[in-house]
Amino acid sequence: MTHGTVRAGKVSAEGGARTLTVSYGKDGGAKTIVVPSDAPIVAFEPAGKQGLVPGAKVFAVVAKDGGKTDGKLVAVGRDGLTPPM
Repeated sequence: MTHGTVRAGKVSAEGGARTLTVSYGKDGGAKTIVVPSDAPIVAFEPAGKQGLVPGAKVFAVVAKDGGKTDGKLVAVGRDGLTPPM
């Protein structure tokens, strides 16, 4: 995995796509990334059990220990959203 810094982006007048420039490394490497206008932009926030409702889409990180499954992280999509993983 390479970590980078996102420079200020530009929004295209045609289609509303966003263009981001990500710079990385000491050698001045950079990549330009186009994010379509319909790409979902999400944020995580703490929530209680009330978000876990029938039909909600979830992503879970679990640990198995013998016959037991232990949930380490559960991401629940709100308003029909599928968690991005």
